[in-house]
Amino acid sequence: MRRNLIIAVVIGMMAVLAGAIVETAAVDAADRAAIERVIRDQIAAFRRDDGVAAFALASPGTQAAFGTPEAFMGMVRQGYQTVYRPSQ
Repeated sequence: MRRNLIIAVVIGMMAVLAGAIVETAAVDAADRAAIERVIRDQIAAFRRDDGVAAFALASPGTQAAFGTPEAFMGMVRQGYQTVYRPSQ
């Protein structure tokens, strides 16, 4: 009985993962290019120390969580140095 439960849980997790993979594969070339452009633009804003521009490119949830460009940039500087100042 316990073995069946474990198998059912594993199968359920595999189904969720498969759905995520299919959804990810559904991103077309135009969407992928738009996503990459946002990432490049935000990294460029970090390099210029342009908190307003970097914050404007953050997701609405991130903007709501940090409230201001200054708070957002402080979090990035402290917790994500490799994003704030990438070597590549």
